[in-house]
Amino acid sequence: MTQFTVHLPDNEYQALRTTASHQGESIDKLIAQCLALAGVTAAAARPAQDRWPPGFFEQTAGCLANDPLQRQPQGEYEQRRELF
Repeated sequence: MTQFTVHLPDNEYQALRTTASHQGESIDKLIAQCLALAGVTAAAARPAQDRWPPGFFEQTAGCLANDPLQRQPQGEYEQRRELF
């Protein structure tokens, strides 16, 4: 499920909360219904640069199967003075 944050002035939030309460719905569901009525989907609400390109996962899944990652030597642990 996609999540997002909405910042509203207090008076608008209270009106939304009251409407949701009268309809017996959660605020989240009421907002989702409003977005659906407006023709906005979760993917369309995000800017294009924030979405994965088509076919991304199909092209990249398992791409390192024949070239596994290896952790390089980390060197010596740095000795530090005590704080107290």
